[in-house]
Amino acid sequence: MKVAHQNKELPVSGEDILKQAQRFEKDGELADAAKLYLRHLKMLPGNEYAFSRLMIIYRKQRDVEKELAVIDRAIKALQAIFKKSLKVAPTRKTVEISRKLMKAMGLADNRGVELNEREPLRKWRKRKELLERRLHGAKKKAR
Repeated sequence: MKVAHQNKELPVSGEDILKQAQRFEKDGELADAAKLYLRHLKMLPGNEYAFSRLMIIYRKQRDVEKELAVIDRAIKALQAIFKKSLKVAPTRKTVEISRKLMKAMGLADNRGVELNEREPLRKWRKRKELLERRLHGAKKKAR
């Protein structure tokens, strides 16, 4: 049963936007909830919760292209945040020592690429792979 909201006034603060989006989502008004989550992400571009909820909404709506776009945007946003979280810009020597240490500890492959990725990036990349396989499979069947 859909509930008609009496107060369609748009919230102003980030927390109010999330609460309103959650109410819309709970009431089944997924399009309105998605708009609010997108609005929240404009204010706070690295909010993991808003990205996750938006992905779920697009999954429920079976909109694979939009879900993939959100996953890409979320991965880029969190990678940028993780990169900014480095207090000191690494020097070439520091990077070299870190790679050797990570390899010795089994945390990186022979090329120095990290084997363990931070959450939620790992989960989002797996979801992206699955969606891309489905999308390419569907395109092949359509031919």
